[in-house]
Amino acid sequence: MGKQSDTSQSSQPSTLINFNPDGYSRECIEDNLGTEKTYQVYQFNKIESGLMNKIENCKISDSDNRGDSSKETIKQLIQRLYIPKTLVTSKVLEANNQSCAVIKDNKKLHSTMNFNWQSIPVNSGEVADFIVSPTDPSVVYLGIQENTHSIYKSIDGGKNWSRIHQFDHTKTLNIHPTNPDIFLYGDSQQIWRTENGEDFTKSFQSKYAAGPADTSWSSIAFFPEDPSLVIASIKGRYPRGDSGGGEIYVSKDGGKTFKELNVKLPVTTVLLFDQTDSNKIFIGTDEGVLLSDDFFKSSKNILSVKGVTSLNTLDGKKLIATSIDGIHISEDGGNNWIIGKGLDKTIFLRAYEIPQNRNIIWATTSKGIAISRDAGYNWELNHPDEIPINVKALAVFPDNPDKVLVSTDSFRWDVRLNQLFVQGLLKKQGIYMTYDSGKSWEKSNDGLHLHDLETILSSPVNPDELWTGQQAARGMYKSTDAGKNWELFANYLSHYPMKILYFPGYSNSMIATSSMYYSVMGFSYDSGNTWTMLSAKTFLDLVMRGIHSTKQTFTKLIVDKARDDDSPKGSIHLHGLAVNPKNIDEIFVGSVSDPSVFTDVALRGVHLFKSKDGGETWITIGEGLPFTSNSSIRDIQISPSEPNIIYLGLSEMEAEDGNGIWKSIDGGDKWVRANNGMPDSNSVQALYIHPDDGNLVIAGTNDGIFITTDGGLNWIKKLNYKILDLSALITEPNIVYASGRDGAWVSTDFGNTWVSILNDSVHNNKPKGNVAEAYYSGFQSGRMKMYISAIEANCNGSKVYMGISGYGLLQAKN
Repeated sequence: MGKQSDTSQSSQPSTLINFNPDGYSRECIEDNLGTEKTYQVYQFNKIESGLMNKIENCKISDSDNRGDSSKETIKQLIQRLYIPKTLVTSKVLEANNQSCAVIKDNKKLHSTMNFNWQSIPVNSGEVADFIVSPTDPSVVYLGIQENTHSIYKSIDGGKNWSRIHQFDHTKTLNIHPTNPDIFLYGDSQQIWRTENGEDFTKSFQSKYAAGPADTSWSSIAFFPEDPSLVIASIKGRYPRGDSGGGEIYVSKDGGKTFKELNVKLPVTTVLLFDQTDSNKIFIGTDEGVLLSDDFFKSSKNILSVKGVTSLNTLDGKKLIATSIDGIHISEDGGNNWIIGKGLDKTIFLRAYEIPQNRNIIWATTSKGIAISRDAGYNWELNHPDEIPINVKALAVFPDNPDKVLVSTDSFRWDVRLNQLFVQGLLKKQGIYMTYDSGKSWEKSNDGLHLHDLETILSSPVNPDELWTGQQAARGMYKSTDAGKNWELFANYLSHYPMKILYFPGYSNSMIATSSMYYSVMGFSYDSGNTWTMLSAKTFLDLVMRGIHSTKQTFTKLIVDKARDDDSPKGSIHLHGLAVNPKNIDEIFVGSVSDPSVFTDVALRGVHLFKSKDGGETWITIGEGLPFTSNSSIRDIQISPSEPNIIYLGLSEMEAEDGNGIWKSIDGGDKWVRANNGMPDSNSVQALYIHPDDGNLVIAGTNDGIFITTDGGLNWIKKLNYKILDLSALITEPNIVYASGRDGAWVSTDFGNTWVSILNDSVHNNKPKGNVAEAYYSGFQSGRMKMYISAIEANCNGSKVYMGISGYGLLQAKN
């Protein structure tokens, strides 16, 4: 490949044209362009002009839409009637009109050394479904739609939860009708089974890659009279011609093994056995409820509705079907249906009868929690003010008619109706329980906290504002009251969060990095409520044309990672991030040589990117950097006093090798190694430059904490522990906190001396749940070292936060 000048701009094609996809079928566009290009079209409302001819057959004319609503896609219908498309806030930077409050010394933790650590569990909902054992209602399972959580179990009726499995995004689950220890769940690839309520084995692996809803498991059903017979469905893509549609799998050994059936179905979301006839199966689809009387050999539509979200029965005669078109009840096994009245233009998501009083039916809807008191004929909202309306998962209890369990959901990862997802910060998310038929509700989140934080960020001006996040979890979390309450931002960007930064001087504006393909970087200009996102393609294409790197930096690319032009396709892992404090249009971001297979990372080596216009266009930079190193650009720090001076820390974390410290004195164009006094192979996780002197730097590394007073010419070790993170006070730059393997410390003299800030309160005030208990046992026995992955002091030193593996977020405050 030929070299490209430093003035080369972003890889976005010059032939991009404005495009409104609302008049097109998204399913059709995805079939023709693929998932990646379709996402970009809908994210940016732009398309390459040369692709228009490929989607001509996907257009839905205005007259068609007016005359026949069935030609609308589900997403178009939802946006027309229920949830308008979210408009991402445009780039408007608002200068800070306040500064961090200065406090007295007796309020500063580094002065009082009163580090009384308290757990702050970071919780939300995102539950795929609950399932209550019919024979032992004290046993409840829930599946969370993010892979760091997966499956939890309660043995006290939903009060407390223990994680019993962790693998992938849970999509659907079910329980043996008589044995509460036998439980099955499906994620985006696998079906898992336990027969003791604790230990899981994989029953089946699908042929699809992890992730997309349309290739995920959407339903699992036991036959009530003979639970050795189990059926499961993969949702399927929107059928076009002879391809697509739902897939059905059958097990005759209670879910230990599965085989695929040869069927032709629409997109399939729900399966329900008749109570006594194993050949009779109700099938919920995007086109309505189908009935098969001959075990999927044939089927007929018995209820034409859009997007079935649940099917339930207690006796096989009375059926309840929820869908985009509302709720329908049949009293004769599906021959005739009535629609529930009282809630117009309402999507019904789940619905369950109270077994002790079948006139009472609870439901979750697009408007919140609803109830019918006359067997489903008439409905009213029964939604409390303290719970947000974005609820989905629902459970009732056969031993207590007054007890109901619900969970909130962003619908980002929902398998049945992810079209309900709306970008934005979601308040008061969580799991809620009522014991008095909805008169009062309380949270039921104990044991479900974030437990392995990736990042913590506090506001430069508001001492009580902070953000945090964990990889493979439910999203990024924001608090404006020092962790008492949280708002959830759930999206591709926040599913694997790396660094989050405020724009210097403009704390309404933020920037973040990620390792998710669709959004490896994001920008927010409304305090984190909405985000504009950049996909991996932007950076992959730059490296292919880059001035210092070539195709040879891409190693072991499999066939399906190649685009039509043979350029690489797949994810890129970005981590290190910095914004020039004197010129916020200058942004730097670095990549990770990530060997992970699960995240489908295409790019190896380390690569440095720079934007000169606030992230709109990018160039590759970095002459002198070790591009072929299997390292991570973990941290990028710009000298506040001399912004042409930049330091990089190259780490082994999420990569393979450390590679020391690198320095540039010309704004990032040229680089030299700058780690004399430590091994070149040292893994460097964190750097901090004194705001008044670019020669004073602290480095947190595998070999300990080092400081330099001469701009990196020489480094002196000051603490002999593996360091993972550093944080300094904005109001007092000589006060620096550090965390790492088995420790956390504070320095009041810019790193020359360090004092431990850990004590028994860390363990005495750990969060509830079996995850924390297991880690505590390991810490106490010496089998495990405490891994304090992140530390953050608020802007004036009155509060300090740290993230401990197994415990999650802890806070000390004066």
